[in-house]
Amino acid sequence: MKKVVPNLNSKATLPNDCTPKAPNGWIKAGLTKYLESIVDYRGATPEKVDGGVFLVTAGNVRNGSLDYDTTREFVREEEYEDIMRRGKPRLGDLLFTTEAPMGQVALVDREDVAIAQRIIKMRPRADKLHSRFMLYWMLSSEFQNELATWATGSTALGIKAEKLNKLPVILPPLTTQSAIAGYLDRETKRMDELVRAKEGLLELVAEKRRALITRAVTRGLKPKSSLRDSGIPWLGMIPVHWEIERSKWLLTERDERSTTGEEEMLTVSHITGVTPRSEKDVNMFEAETNEGYKLCQPGDLVINTLWAWMGAMGTARVPGMVSPAYNVYTPGPRL
Repeated sequence: MKKVVPNLNSKATLPNDCTPKAPNGWIKAGLTKYLESIVDYRGATPEKVDGGVFLVTAGNVRNGSLDYDTTREFVREEEYEDIMRRGKPRLGDLLFTTEAPMGQVALVDREDVAIAQRIIKMRPRADKLHSRFMLYWMLSSEFQNELATWATGSTALGIKAEKLNKLPVILPPLTTQSAIAGYLDRETKRMDELVRAKEGLLELVAEKRRALITRAVTRGLKPKSSLRDSGIPWLGMIPVHWEIERSKWLLTERDERSTTGEEEMLTVSHITGVTPRSEKDVNMFEAETNEGYKLCQPGDLVINTLWAWMGAMGTARVPGMVSPAYNVYTPGPRL
């Protein structure tokens, strides 16, 4: 059979009945038209236990794949058949989260799991729809933007199963779907490898940075200075003319809170220190309101208490606010 390779750089002729980006030969249909089955697992929440059958929750569905470490919940083996009475998962089925978060998708990669609420399981028709093409389509900005127009909810956006047929999907011939899915598999794998390599380099740079800082603050800038025992086991030797002070004598905790939640949000990491969230590409939970967050001023020391052991702390360069779980200190006159 002749291999079909999508020409992703060509200027395709566009039909009148499709979106401006759909080439000739591609069709536009409702999301559910070419599904063999669709199952909404909405209902009573099963009782969670310490071990048994892994329960895939909406939190496990992350950016096109299943992350089994995000949440680890289980249901009893003897209750599995009843929990999954609406339809058991099969390899290649597509999982779609309806809320909290909405619009995350992943393919089933193991069948020995149960599916929780807020997830809809879709099984594409093998003769019409390639499951991995469907996955990539649902990850696309076109689909996600359309999804947002049908979402409802005040505290958390969600979509009901009966509205899924309103969402469009643009389908090329099945052989082209397979070729596009293969292309995207290869390219996304390559990008993931580049990201991992970059993260590894950042870790090495961060380690070197910590070592450089440690050397400077515990030995000074003159490597041949005479040293004495600090009397502190983890600190070891220090220059003979240095003094030892408790940090509580040099710092004062700042516990001022935001009344509006409109100040600049700052993040604290072991790699970049204290930086405005707007300068970073982050995808993380955001509270409904930032009122009550801790304020900090330029020069304040901010410690991310959860990751302090990794060195997640730094000095604020700009005024802003940080999580109320963080510690904020202002330097005293002796610093």
